[in-house]
Amino acid sequence: QNLQLYKAGSSSDNPFGFKGQIAIREQFTLNEIVRQTLSSPEGLTTQKIEDAAVKSGMTTMLHDGMLQVIKGETTLEEVYRVVG
Repeated sequence: QNLQLYKAGSSSDNPFGFKGQIAIREQFTLNEIVRQTLSSPEGLTTQKIEDAAVKSGMTTMLHDGMLQVIKGETTLEEVYRVVG
């Protein structure tokens, strides 16, 4: 299947080619997997917490942004600019 990504155009009225704003979301839910990670005494890092959250079903902001790109709501460049 071919995937056509959105490419923002520009005009004198709209130099960046975007109209409005969309939200890119990430929701962290404290569940048993995350709770076990947080209670682990050894080398707790933000990466370990994020990995546990993703393992238990969390969609990261980058992943949500990619879904918005696939839906044609924004561009890959804009997602990388905003999320980093």
